[in-house]
Amino acid sequence: MNRDPYKKRLLKALFLIFILGFLYYTVFSLIGEFPKCLLRSVTGFYCPGCGATSVFLSLLKGDFVSAYLSNAALTLLIPVWFVFCLGYYFNVPKFLRRATVIYTLLFISVGVLLAFFVLRNCVS
Repeated sequence: MNRDPYKKRLLKALFLIFILGFLYYTVFSLIGEFPKCLLRSVTGFYCPGCGATSVFLSLLKGDFVSAYLSNAALTLLIPVWFVFCLGYYFNVPKFLRRATVIYTLLFISVGVLLAFFVLRNCVS
């Protein structure tokens, strides 16, 4: 079975993300407290990633409501990127390999996070 280098890179990247996430969770679970957001501590504004740890932990537990309340943008974007990575890896559908699709998804994700950042801080 001949895999192209993009599939190998994607698999390595996903594996690295999984290992780093596992280590992050393990270390801070043993310490008993997860780190606070630096942007929130300095400026008082919530960054687009505030609540990411809670989102991941809630999603792992299957608590989608709590995940959504922690960070709505990430709760919606994580499944999109997960499905995209699976589709890209298994090459189904084939149009996922086009650079325009990848960049479009990336720009939409960044736009959603920026809009979430502005709305989240205007409301609270």
